Amino acid sequence: MLYYRLRQTDFDGKFTVSEIIAVEQIDTKTYSLTFDLFPNPINRNQMPVIEITNFEPETEVHLIVTDALGKERFSGDISTDTNGFVSYTIDMNQNLEHGLYFVTATSLNTTYNRTLVVD
Repeated sequence: MLYYRLRQTDFDGKFTVSEIIAVEQIDTKTYSLTFDLFPNPINRNQMPVIEITNFEPETEVHLIVTDALGKERFSGDISTDTNGFVSYTIDMNQNLEHGLYFVTATSLNTTYNRTLVVD
């Protein structure tokens, strides 16, 4: 059980203190997510693979790939398995031009970013 109270101090030095509240921590399990993108760099005709490990089991992850100008090149949802793992090949349906691309994975109100280089 954790106990909190807030103290608000105004610019003139006056302050107020809130009531103490108790917060019970229900789930103590933490995950050490690993978000890998390979191969990196890739050739224009290759498709990158995303691997997510050590994450919340059976959880949806939203993927977006954008180019350096912010144009969306891929968007999709994947889910981790019962062990918190997923390996997914991003089928871009096109050869990418040379340059930088940004891969964003969003899940459980958290965003993970990687940069992809196309030779």
